[in-house]
Amino acid sequence: MKIAIIGTGRVGSTVGAGLVAAGHDVVFGSRTPGRQTGLAAPTRLVAEAVAGAQVVIAAVPGSITRGVLADVGADALAGAVLIDVGNSLTEGFELSFPNGSLGATLQEDFPRSRVVKTLNTVSAPLMADPGRLPPTTVFLSGDDADAKATVAGLLGDLGWPEESRIDLGGIATARGPEHYIFLSMLLARKLGTTDYGIAVVS
Repeated sequence: MKIAIIGTGRVGSTVGAGLVAAGHDVVFGSRTPGRQTGLAAPTRLVAEAVAGAQVVIAAVPGSITRGVLADVGADALAGAVLIDVGNSLTEGFELSFPNGSLGATLQEDFPRSRVVKTLNTVSAPLMADPGRLPPTTVFLSGDDADAKATVAGLLGDLGWPEESRIDLGGIATARGPEHYIFLSMLLARKLGTTDYGIAVVS
């Protein structure tokens, strides 16, 4: 599967490494395409990376995701599965979308793309190596069932077993995982690390 990852930082590089290892055709998109990722995958200008991609992963800080994707343009993203892994906060560390979510806003911004929210509740190292900790839960939100099935498959490729994945429903449900950021910050402060996960048990 051809996958474009916008962003070559910790999140993008980590997820990209896992997807390359799983055999996917990964291309990184960056404003500075000469930057080395250390992966067996090329880095190109964002618009070039996105061209022809079946899946586009927005792996830039949530606060700039909309702007970066707006520069790419709705036409370039039309038909693609758009994976949103970000948490968008203001400079005052408040939610950018307190009555909604970044995920739902992206679906409004790009109605011809199929947005799926996932992985925003786990740290970058855990995204592509969930086995480093005891069983952890990851969530999916999205309106398109086929898009969520595609993303679920990619999560499986990254090591997330089916029993660790919970489909919350439509993209409107992304509000829940995004609001988790406040508890996440408190836990990081209390534990002294961001290398932790949460598990839903019943």
